[in-house]
Amino acid sequence: MKKLFIILLSSALAFSALACGKSKNTEGKTPEQKIETDAPSGIVPPSSGSSEGISGELLPGMFTVFKSVGGLKLNGIRLSAERTGTPGGINNWEPSLTMIRTVFELDEWIAYTLEYEYDGEPAKLGVWLFPHRELSEYKDISEIEGDTFFCEYELPYETYPLPIDDMFDLQTKYHESGEYDLLLTLNGEIIGGTLLQFLKKGALYGMSDEQIASMMAVG
Repeated sequence: MKKLFIILLSSALAFSALACGKSKNTEGKTPEQKIETDAPSGIVPPSSGSSEGISGELLPGMFTVFKSVGGLKLNGIRLSAERTGTPGGINNWEPSLTMIRTVFELDEWIAYTLEYEYDGEPAKLGVWLFPHRELSEYKDISEIEGDTFFCEYELPYETYPLPIDDMFDLQTKYHESGEYDLLLTLNGEIIGGTLLQFLKKGALYGMSDEQIASMMAVG
């Protein structure tokens, strides 16, 4: 079973490397990470100040939906880790907005699944990861420096209505342990997010699924 998981993970990594840009040796965006303002016909570029006025709070273990935008309905998210937790337990929770694994270690790959419905004009769905900050700082997300991961998908997605699946990692040599904001945007406008916590490599060693889940308790 472990050998099969490694084979599947390797295949997913190869696909992920083609799909997304990841900042490995810089704090700011690489050219591939920036949202293109010269958008293809039918794609709406992000607008300046598009996220101004969002309200809510990013919580561990939950996804906060700030607003409904452009015909997109997010039904659930699943986050799972390569190295910590069990494949059949915390790493295989059903996609949800209220029960999401959000505690991980540095230097392990994190797979994400987005289950959604989309009924609208062609658009761009963005997945962003930033070191945690006040929500008021996310007024024009395309101009904010310091993202550690960014991936963009054109909607309707090529496999729609299947879920979007991809991966990212935070390496110790480039990033520090701490809290990070995982945000989703549609045409540059923030629609929601959750709070992730990355611990030092080995911090979760030997912990059960229940122990890891208890670190995400809210309320």
